[in-house]
Amino acid sequence: MRSLGIEHVLDYETTSPLDTPIPYDAVIDNAGAARIRDWRRVVAPGGSILPNSGVPGPDGGALMRVFKAQWHGLIASQRVRVFTGKVTAPALTELGVLLAAQRISPLLDTIYPLEQAPQALAAAGTHHARGKIVISISPLERHAS
Repeated sequence: MRSLGIEHVLDYETTSPLDTPIPYDAVIDNAGAARIRDWRRVVAPGGSILPNSGVPGPDGGALMRVFKAQWHGLIASQRVRVFTGKVTAPALTELGVLLAAQRISPLLDTIYPLEQAPQALAAAGTHHARGKIVISISPLERHAS
């Protein structure tokens, strides 16, 4: 994260992101483990909160989180928006071109061979991967990173 210009990095396993003396400029909540109202306490006025998780959490499931984000967006001093992505053929083509040119590279946690698919799914279920977990069906891709 620091290589991307992020100044303040914390390990959520040892430090609660809600216990900060420094207000955040922005939060992208991919885990859904905190309520939007709790993020509002630690995000600076004018900052941004992007709840982005389909996993049920303290704000409810995905639809309830969308509703709550819309509500908070109306009353909060921060910008509260729901992140949504739309997959299109042109976007995927551009992504493929960038990957082929090595202008971007995916962050991979582990590549599992097909016969280890249950282990791959178990690893994904822990929600602690440091990148994408891949199940390879190609005999040439049978290594772990």
